[in-house]
Amino acid sequence: MCEDPEVTAHFAVFLARHTGRRTNNKSNSGRLSKDESHNELITTSVERLGRYVERPSDQGREALREVLRELESVNNEYKSIPYGTVRIIQDKDVLIVEDAVQCVLSPYSAPSQAYHLARDYAERYDPRYGTGLIPESAPLVMDLVNFWCDYYSIGRDDL
Repeated sequence: MCEDPEVTAHFAVFLARHTGRRTNNKSNSGRLSKDESHNELITTSVERLGRYVERPSDQGREALREVLRELESVNNEYKSIPYGTVRIIQDKDVLIVEDAVQCVLSPYSAPSQAYHLARDYAERYDPRYGTGLIPESAPLVMDLVNFWCDYYSIGRDDL
């Protein structure tokens, strides 16, 4: 479904905006789930991403690259394990927005980037179920379904 980089870009913006709203709702409810600077970074990133997708420009692309470096720096801890290295994720919402920015900046790898974005967006962890699509994932999976239902109901020309 994400073979077309333009569609993938709209999908990425959609999920980034949902992530930003969810993050802001957590902050506004008095339950700060992350550092305030992460919230600001997510808000700034989502705004730049949306602007760039609506009006691509060289200047906008450079601004996105800059924000990508900032997003990557939040989750930049790595640990060596047998057979490789793993990235330690400190803030999953920042990771989701990072995935969205990568989808837009890498149109040739958009299909695989969009898969990673959707997976990171919907997967959750609960000790009772483990990691993956668990009951808590249901509303997030519905966000994915709603995007594609809306996309196919309005047609490609209306996007």
